[in-house]
Amino acid sequence: MIDLRPNDFKNEMIGDFLLIDVRTNDEHKEGHIIGSVLIPVDQLEKRLCEINDFREKKVLVYCRSGARSNMAAGILKQNKFKKVFNLIGGFIGWQSFGM
Repeated sequence: MIDLRPNDFKNEMIGDFLLIDVRTNDEHKEGHIIGSVLIPVDQLEKRLCEINDFREKKVLVYCRSGARSNMAAGILKQNKFKKVFNLIGGFIGWQSFGM
């Protein structure tokens, strides 16, 4: 897992990648990074089969502040996802950089 600041995180959003919002449905509805797929962290292990095609590709995860996405990144790494990136500061950090 690699922790990235918003600018570097955005730079990884090219090519073939999956962007996962691990917050709640309500948080996602209030605002999210365009193109993200909502898989709340408490559902991630049960839903890994939905994202199996990305085990060898980039998977970028974020939450509100970075704590839940760090947990999600750990789950992904434990389940053999190779290229996992976590957004430092989460969606709050993303917004503060004007993204």
